[in-house]
Amino acid sequence: MRGMFKKGALSAGLRVQVALLLLVSIQAADSQTIYSAVSAALSNGASSVGGGWVGNLGGPQNGTVTFDVKVQHDGLYPLTVGFNGGDDRALTVTVNEAARFDVIFHPVAADGKESSQTVLVPLSTGDNSIAFNNALEPGPNLREITVAGAPVQSCAVSGSVLNADGAPRTGVTVLLSSGETIRMKTTTDQTGHYQFPFVPHADYYVRPSGAGDSAAFFSPCEKYCPLSEAAQGPAAGIDFVATPWGGRSRKISVMRQGKWRIEYDLSRGVADVFYGGQLLIPRAFAEARMPEVITSMDFQSRKMTHEPIQDRFGRGEKFVVESSNNDGDTMRQTFRLYKNSDYFLADMEISRKGGAASNFMSPLVSDCAAHFLAAGDDRALFVPFDNDKWVRYDAVPFGGQLTSYEVSAFYNNADRHGLVIGSVTHDTWKTGIESATTSNRITRLEIFGGISSSQTRDVLPHGKVRGATIRSPSVFIGYFSDWRDGLDAYGRANAMVASRRPWHGGPPFGWNSWGKLQFSLTFQKATEVSDFFATQLPHFEEGGAIYIGLDAGWDFLSDEQLKQFVEHCRSNHQAAGVYFTPFTAWGPNGDAPVPGTPFKYRDVFLYAHGHIQHIAGGVALDPTHPGTQALIKSTLERFHRDGFQYVKADFLNYGTLEADKYFDTSVTTGVEAYNEGMKFVDAALGQDMYLNESIAPLFPAQYANSRRIGCDSFGSIQDTEYTLNSLTYGWWLSQAYDFNDPDEMVLDGFSEGENRARVTSAAITGLFISGDDFSKGGSATGKERAREFLNNAAIDQVARSVKSFRTVEGNTGSGAANVFSCRCQNDYYLAAFNYSTNSVDLTVDLRRAGIKPAAGLEATELWSGATSPAANPMTITLGPSDAALYKFSRRLK
Repeated sequence: MRGMFKKGALSAGLRVQVALLLLVSIQAADSQTIYSAVSAALSNGASSVGGGWVGNLGGPQNGTVTFDVKVQHDGLYPLTVGFNGGDDRALTVTVNEAARFDVIFHPVAADGKESSQTVLVPLSTGDNSIAFNNALEPGPNLREITVAGAPVQSCAVSGSVLNADGAPRTGVTVLLSSGETIRMKTTTDQTGHYQFPFVPHADYYVRPSGAGDSAAFFSPCEKYCPLSEAAQGPAAGIDFVATPWGGRSRKISVMRQGKWRIEYDLSRGVADVFYGGQLLIPRAFAEARMPEVITSMDFQSRKMTHEPIQDRFGRGEKFVVESSNNDGDTMRQTFRLYKNSDYFLADMEISRKGGAASNFMSPLVSDCAAHFLAAGDDRALFVPFDNDKWVRYDAVPFGGQLTSYEVSAFYNNADRHGLVIGSVTHDTWKTGIESATTSNRITRLEIFGGISSSQTRDVLPHGKVRGATIRSPSVFIGYFSDWRDGLDAYGRANAMVASRRPWHGGPPFGWNSWGKLQFSLTFQKATEVSDFFATQLPHFEEGGAIYIGLDAGWDFLSDEQLKQFVEHCRSNHQAAGVYFTPFTAWGPNGDAPVPGTPFKYRDVFLYAHGHIQHIAGGVALDPTHPGTQALIKSTLERFHRDGFQYVKADFLNYGTLEADKYFDTSVTTGVEAYNEGMKFVDAALGQDMYLNESIAPLFPAQYANSRRIGCDSFGSIQDTEYTLNSLTYGWWLSQAYDFNDPDEMVLDGFSEGENRARVTSAAITGLFISGDDFSKGGSATGKERAREFLNNAAIDQVARSVKSFRTVEGNTGSGAANVFSCRCQNDYYLAAFNYSTNSVDLTVDLRRAGIKPAAGLEATELWSGATSPAANPMTITLGPSDAALYKFSRRLK
């Protein structure tokens, strides 16, 4: 066998089948073995942080610790990990490069103390490699791992992969997965056999990866394999047959609108998707897990109907393919094509006698290679589900597998042509986009509702959607000459499905206490900050409302002080802001009563596997529970009474968690629960208050005026670079929300270059919120820097008039671009950043930045006021950790 286990680890005479292996624990004298993390191999920035701990795991460099582990027998072993951290953190555990476990580590000890967690992993006799990392965000610190002395009970999954004539297919990659939590891969041997010999009890799906060429397909494409604790004896083999596409007759019906042409084969249940005569997505089909796998290829009869449509997206035509069997199952695939549009919308429904239930529905899957992009710098875009734990966007070079959330883009950075695919409905599903790429080809593409992983902060599978008829997410598929235009169009499409929360003003300017003061906030300091803005920052205050915001710690102030603070802000022609966490409780005893209700806190907690779900010291609450909603209502009524006009809502992503159950029994998914909770928040808030989301999922967007574009960022050049990674690949969210929020600008304690970079990053992103301590006892340096950097009229005007700049280049991986540009009415702007500690010269092609070079064109650097002719290419010299912001205009004769 090749793959996870070494050759010779299995008996050559094993019958190829799915079997439950009731392994009797081997009676070995071996005791458990402890492996120290500081003695393991450290790479990509992982390092000892003292006290026997290894830190800097995961994050931008994907810090990795790799253990060499030896065992005496093949089998499934308990692996106990000693870790610490102040909140839930995730790591990917990779065993022998073939088995992957997505693990959320929940600290049960106080911050800095060791906690432990156990996962079952397959190990081979002799040497094994176990790596811990996280390519997306920082993980916890590790002290050690402990490997049990003997394996435990496990299951096996096996089968064969054959051609239609019965000949074995050798070297086919076979994937086994249990949601996003467990993933394994192996390959077929010379007889077409594969086996996963030691896997934990779980429900699995098995899929061969590609038929090897676009002229063949697997039947079925995927199979369900339940291996519960109650399973007894061997089950049927998980076998697959690769059938030539040309082996069936074709019956093509054509959907056409503008440059789009979709050829649907009614005899096979697949579609070829063309744009401008170019094949983008070959052999596309729909798929659902019921839990058995049903695809559009599995039905006996199909028919297509069409009718004209006119909706928010414009005029066009709706095509419906209805597939049915004699058993009463019906699948409807809907394609909405619009005139003069670079995208179309698609979804699928399933109806079943007695009701349908699924936690995975995909309106579009393609297992065949497509190569519509030019060879060169081709990228697949990773978009995170939320903005928690310093997660980063990533433009990944072609040549691997990727799972993105809600949306992804596949593009060539040189000519910018690209495919954008994402969900535009966010009322029921968490949507994933899975892809595999090589060279300039997309070899597999799937968009589906039902993703659940550490990135969605879930420990449970996605909840099942139930009903006589159930529907997938509605998805956006577009091809664009500039992938950036595609993501802008995707953002606007989301706002057309669910209208933005009304707001008629400009981007909020102001201050928030979480920058420097945090829990040192007092009534006196807050009012002194208000006075500083009123008297010391005239340019900052002119042209719009200024919000002085109290973050966490506002409840240290009395009711009378809160009212006085609001009135003090009003006297300074300012509006007061405040903070709350509607779906999180902080430190309550489960037996404590929920104020104003007959419930106790244990009644309103969200549970997974019977355990409460933690978040950074708090506990997740059920958004559908009347106790949670009573807390929300009383808090917002208090804010209204006191006169607050701006609310920052934090830790919203924990309202999206999958749970054992919800109070509202009609709710079965985390996104449904979140929508119910946010609708309640929106109604209680009213339209006279501004709502800013802090830690929150990407979507739904209709309940807030703005959303934080990243996690906590303050004033260092590293913070600026992190924020601008989110802007580089997430600027387009300003199409779905009114504004993007770059977090607080903190000036004190950082160099002037870092100050310039941080303020510039905020000016080109959206909100313009400061975070220094401007009270009388605050830093004199911080106040002086504020007068200099927050009081620049030209910079302030950019922040007021521009929503979000967008990146010039899209090939920076998990880093930030150096150059951003924007056209605002008839004005053109360009921002440049240096994240290094050395001076740099940046060369910018103005045409590529969207600025047309012309005689008499001048560039004014808005920080210095210096003006010079705008030659192309433009050379920009930047000092260490610094930035520049240019406005382009024609020289008057």
